[in-house]
Amino acid sequence: MKKIATTLFALAISISAFTQTLKVYSYWDEAMKEPEKVQHLDLSLKQLKTLPPEIEKFVNLEILELSFNHLTDLPAELVTLKKLRVLDISGCRRMKNIPPVVKEIPNLKELKILEIPEWNTAKIEAIIKEYSHLKVITKEE
Repeated sequence: MKKIATTLFALAISISAFTQTLKVYSYWDEAMKEPEKVQHLDLSLKQLKTLPPEIEKFVNLEILELSFNHLTDLPAELVTLKKLRVLDISGCRRMKNIPPVVKEIPNLKELKILEIPEWNTAKIEAIIKEYSHLKVITKEE
């Protein structure tokens, strides 16, 4: 009976760990305290003009939200983020184009580019074609 209880307890812990959602870090300073633990970093609406090259310290980062900032480019260090799957640059109206580094992020699966009215339909269509290996999100689903 004790063995069954121990097994059930271990199973419950495993299920609990599996179903937990990623903690969302919303402040750079907080995230930098333990960068290896950060999987979801939301720096939206922070009035960022640049993203620090120290972004490379977030080796387990999977989701990076940079929407509605004043970014014009992204640092080359993003290519070191082997686990990055989702990049959101929605509303970054000062970006004239998708930064070239985006193509080099090894495991990127999804690129969000909503709310950039300066980019006309032809430009959006060209981006979708150029980044056909990604799910490019241009409007709310």
